[in-house]
Amino acid sequence: MHDATTEENSSARERFLIVWGKNQVGGLQCAFGPATTFRSVGPSLRLGSHGEEVARFYDGLWINVRTGGRFPCLWTETSSLLGLENPTTNQSLTLGTFAMIGVMGNTVYVERENSRAVATLDERGGFWRTSQDERKWPDLTLRPASPFGK
Repeated sequence: MHDATTEENSSARERFLIVWGKNQVGGLQCAFGPATTFRSVGPSLRLGSHGEEVARFYDGLWINVRTGGRFPCLWTETSSLLGLENPTTNQSLTLGTFAMIGVMGNTVYVERENSRAVATLDERGGFWRTSQDERKWPDLTLRPASPFGK
């Protein structure tokens, strides 16, 4: 049976992302979100466009700033738009929409099947880079692929 409430709740879920953290033995350690946007400002993962810092990349691991928990992997399995931005120059680069995005250490991988690296964090410099673009990008962004659930 289909009803309008079920459709509305489904649409609402599609407007938000949850980023998951995995610990060393492969189990779930924590969930960040839900949020309409995740922004990695260099090594700092934030909820929302300019929001609260929830994790920080240091020495090969993502550290939960609330609990101190450490994990090598972040991921989302919600269809997401991945991009890079430079707020100073107002430039942006869309890397695409992907069913799965994972960050292993300082490298962003997309898709579960035929996984490929698309961006790397220069921890010392505090910027992101892609293999297709040599510019330095201060921000990496994750947004729901369909902000209105359609």
